[in-house]
Amino acid sequence: MLNDIFDRIVVINLDHRTDRMEAFDEQAKKHGIEYVRYPAVPANPPTLPATWACKRSHLDVMNQALKDKVKRLFVFEDDALFVNDFSERLEELYSRLPEDWDMFYLGAWHLVCHPYAEGLVKMVESYSAHAYGINEHFMQEAYSQAMKPKPIDIALSDKHPHIKAYCAKPALVGQTPGYSDIEKEYRDVTDKYL
Repeated sequence: MLNDIFDRIVVINLDHRTDRMEAFDEQAKKHGIEYVRYPAVPANPPTLPATWACKRSHLDVMNQALKDKVKRLFVFEDDALFVNDFSERLEELYSRLPEDWDMFYLGAWHLVCHPYAEGLVKMVESYSAHAYGINEHFMQEAYSQAMKPKPIDIALSDKHPHIKAYCAKPALVGQTPGYSDIEKEYRDVTDKYL
């Protein structure tokens, strides 16, 4: 189903995180998702801290999609954790999404959002960039917004009040608990996606 909606599905993955890639691939196969892997830009402190390396990876993926004139792009980070009934719920949610959407998240950490339809919210201030889609009419603007000097999820969130950004709530895709290469510690944010 996800491949029916998006022309390109990309997973950002650091070369040394084979554990995450294997876990993601297992889930993708279960849900019939075909994707391409983008080798994430590695951090190189102090010149390129992990947060900015992550941001650069997302920018590279968006930039390539713009060059290739991709109509709809979906980006996963490799710690994406799918709900068991992902495909069924995605089909239901997508049928409720307005045709002129700009961004479509399958999960986010919401600070402010408004109910839109059953299982969907209109995003106002929501963080996370582990599972989001961009429509072609918003791709260039999303790329320009992501260039701003903030972490990728915060930069995109700043645009949410002004665009048609929607998210599954509760999430269809959360984040796998585990060691974070950005935070340099074990993280479990499962409760943020309910």
